[in-house]
Amino acid sequence: MWSSRAEDTILHRQIALKFLSPATSTNPQAVERFLREARAAAALNHPNICTIYEIGQHGEQWSSRWKRWTATRCSEAANAGAMPIDRVLDLAIQLADGLSAAHAAGASFTATSSRRTCF
Repeated sequence: MWSSRAEDTILHRQIALKFLSPATSTNPQAVERFLREARAAAALNHPNICTIYEIGQHGEQWSSRWKRWTATRCSEAANAGAMPIDRVLDLAIQLADGLSAAHAAGASFTATSSRRTCF
């Protein structure tokens, strides 16, 4: 579950929070998948890939803190109507560049979708 907007009150910056639900936090396979995702993101440093700041556990509740981007999801843009072809090509190149960097670092993303892809 994502919280779209939160504030890091120590560093005074906007962040995005991702939480595992209480039920999911007690599932060892779900926790391992959550940790694997965080480790993969932490190994990457690319302008087209979201930066993870921290992962932690409070009691049994797992959460991660990410750089918050003010962005439009591809699915939202698609519903808004036609986009100039040069903008579509630019976005496609950025997406391919980010995915290429991730794959070169050994990370793979099985859940890439227009809902999760932002620009």
